[in-house]
Amino acid sequence: MFTRTLSTVGLLFTLLACAAQTVSFDSVRLADMLLEATWPSTEKALPLLMSGLKSQLVAGGAADGPSRVFSEELQRSMTRENMSRSLAPFLSETFSDAEMKELVVFMRSPLGQKYLRMTNDISSGTRIIQPIAKQACEASQKRLSATDYASLVGICGRS
Repeated sequence: MFTRTLSTVGLLFTLLACAAQTVSFDSVRLADMLLEATWPSTEKALPLLMSGLKSQLVAGGAADGPSRVFSEELQRSMTRENMSRSLAPFLSETFSDAEMKELVVFMRSPLGQKYLRMTNDISSGTRIIQPIAKQACEASQKRLSATDYASLVGICGRS
């Protein structure tokens, strides 16, 4: 109940924030539905994404301190509400009003709910990426010394 109320408040806040960008109510509602399904796994992935961004900034010539600060601020800004505010205009540009109404109806249907659960499974990556990561671990083990490969225990486990 609290989550649904929070989601409704967030939806209202997003709609008000997007009003100046001429987005439709359906695009805000669709953004909320998509994020409802994918946000938990997206939120868990943020620290890894941010550490990768920091590394890219440093490799691109940014100093370590400013890269860290920017990464921290970006991670702090990567809230569900901000994502929804960014996603709603994108959806408005991508789909017509009629298409968004159809998508909202679909997302509320049993098949749409199943699709959203599957999308969450994909975005969490576990079921999709694990077999690929296992293959990468096996290939890495062949290329690395035992000591270097042991440093991958957090990802590859013990062999």
